Amino acid sequence: MRVAGRRDAILEAARACFEEHGYAATTIELIAARSGASNGSIYHHFGAKDGILAALYSDALVSYQEELLALLREHADDAEGGIRGAVVHHLAWVEAHPHETRTLFEHRQTLERTPRAGEIRRQNRAALGEARAWTARHVEAGTIRDLGPATAAIWLGPAQVVARDWIGGRLRGAPRALAPELAEAAWRAFRA
Repeated sequence: MRVAGRRDAILEAARACFEEHGYAATTIELIAARSGASNGSIYHHFGAKDGILAALYSDALVSYQEELLALLREHADDAEGGIRGAVVHHLAWVEAHPHETRTLFEHRQTLERTPRAGEIRRQNRAALGEARAWTARHVEAGTIRDLGPATAAIWLGPAQVVARDWIGGRLRGAPRALAPELAEAAWRAFRA
C-alpha cells in the first residue's frame, strides 16, 4: 500500500475507534487491527496515539480553515458577503464533515495535554490572524462595526451552538437550514 494510502487507512481506523471506544480506551492494537497496518507502521507514521489524534485534528482544522479563508479572500471587498458566507460555510462544513467536526469538538482538551498542542495552536493563530486582518480592513473602511473581543462569538458563536447540538443529536434536520437566519443575525450585529 502506498504511504499516503496507509496513512489515510490508519487515520480512518483510528477515528472510527475513537468514536466507538473513546480516545482513552482505544489502543494502538485496536487501530492496527481495524486498519490492517502493523503497530510498527502506525508508530512510524504517527509516533504514538496522541500523534494520530493530532493528525486527525490538524487535518480537520486545516480543511475547515482553508475553506473559510478562501471564502474571506473571495469576499475581500464585500463585508456582507464575507460575514454571511462564513456563517453558511460553518454550517455547511459541519454537515458535510460530521466525523471531522466531532474530532474538533471532542478532542481539543485531550490535545492540549499532548506534546502536539503547540503545533495546533500555531495553526490556529495563523488562520485567526488572517480572519482578524479581514475584519480589521472592513472596520477601518467603515463597512462593519468593531465588536472587539466579542467578534468571533457574535459572528460564529450561534452557528457553533447549532453545530454542537447537531453533532450531539439534539438537533433534528440539517444545520444548513438555519443558515439564513443565523447569517442575517450576524450581519445585523456587524453592519455599520
